Amino acid sequence: MRVIWTTFAKHPDTLPVHLANVQKLIELGHVHEVHVWHEANLELASTICTSASLFPFSHKREYYAHYTREAYPSHIIIHALDDIVYIDSDHFPEFINHRKALEHPLLYANIINHGTCIMQQQASGLINLDIAKHDALYGKLWKSGDLAERLHSKFIDNMAEWHARARMQPVRVHKSRFGLHFFAIMSRDLDIFRACKNNIDDEAELTYFNPLETGKYNAIDLSFIVSHLSFSKQDFDKRAVLQKYISKMN
Repeated sequence: MRVIWTTFAKHPDTLPVHLANVQKLIELGHVHEVHVWHEANLELASTICTSASLFPFSHKREYYAHYTREAYPSHIIIHALDDIVYIDSDHFPEFINHRKALEHPLLYANIINHGTCIMQQQASGLINLDIAKHDALYGKLWKSGDLAERLHSKFIDNMAEWHARARMQPVRVHKSRFGLHFFAIMSRDLDIFRACKNNIDDEAELTYFNPLETGKYNAIDLSFIVSHLSFSKQDFDKRAVLQKYISKMN
């Protein structure tokens, strides 16, 4: 079964770091193809990893129309935003094994700097710092640069401990809306993309309405960590944090 990595080239600052992570997975034999969806006005020549295929697009519905069971009959499709700047490459094969074994249509990663995941991280004991004591944390993170920066710093400074704790965590069913920063889907479930061809809110369709209608709920693999750099309203020194992630790759 071939693993195809897909991403959208929207952030020139994070895309090279994202693809450097993917390149490592290619070299380890864990990813077999890379599809980079890009808008024509974005320069990509200096940032694309080897083996990448380019797919120009003007609307995300083109992405959902492309990936069908007929075109990709025996594949795992990874959907990752290009501001995912860290991927636990050591545990990625286990994430793929979980993906193959489970019936959930979408399997999410445990994402650093993600509103839903931070609540799961707090509940599981992964986060043990005052960041988790803020009132209404779920609603604050996406617009708080201070919270994001502190969360990234704690993770970067304690990666080994966080990974050790995370890998003891289960896959957990998730029935509510979930930000589509990182997920894996099997060929057999690609038909759910059809509803996104004319729907401007793909997140709501894939993570809430489709599971509600079908009774097939998605899940979070809490053992597998990736890191999302920032939401648009988070104001902090992103270059400095990004450089810390780059240093961890060397």
